[in-house]
Amino acid sequence: MSHHSSPSTKFLFYSVAILFGAIANSWFFYLVFVSCLSLTAVRYWQER
Repeated sequence: MSHHSSPSTKFLFYSVAILFGAIANSWFFYLVFVSCLSLTAVRYWQER
């Protein structure tokens, strides 16, 4: 990778890095999804 890289190339590199990180840590996103789902269910149950 060149030292003088354009902002678009740097943005693309960070996007790919974040994407690979998301795939590697998919269990974390699953945990967040389940947490949000359970919070919504509890809120709905309390508002009944």
